[in-house]
Amino acid sequence: MVTALVLAVVVSAHAQAAHDPIVVVASSKRGGGADSYGTLLVARVRSAMREADAAAPLDDEATAALLKRVGLDPRTCQGATRCLTKAAQQLGPQAVVIGVDVGKIGGSLAVHLEAVSADSTLPLAGADFTAAADAWAKQAAQPVAAFVARLSDRLAAPAAARA
Repeated sequence: MVTALVLAVVVSAHAQAAHDPIVVVASSKRGGGADSYGTLLVARVRSAMREADAAAPLDDEATAALLKRVGLDPRTCQGATRCLTKAAQQLGPQAVVIGVDVGKIGGSLAVHLEAVSADSTLPLAGADFTAAADAWAKQAAQPVAAFVARLSDRLAAPAAARA
């Protein structure tokens, strides 16, 4: 019993360590107030990952410092998968970038979440949803949680299964 528990802890630690760094970023520049919602949703995704005991992403300050050090601005990706994958590759061979792309039209938000890794050309997980700007926090809870659950499953899978 103790051996199984120790093995589970080692496997879990190895799975998390295999993905380093993990960053959550705004992956676009959008007008009309969308950028402020993007910042809020980045924080929501990061928080949801921590609450779900998923692999822990870097905090805002560490992410900003890392991006500055390598000269990256993921907002220039405009949500494009290929660009986010290149950003992950610049961060390191085991890096994961979670892009949050938010557009705002009137009182509605269109949100695209996508996680990519440096070691795969295919996204790890993605989600698209809409929310009313004045109720985004409540309406985003379930889609963000589902995205984090899918991503956690993918991060726990061996690299060969993710490719």
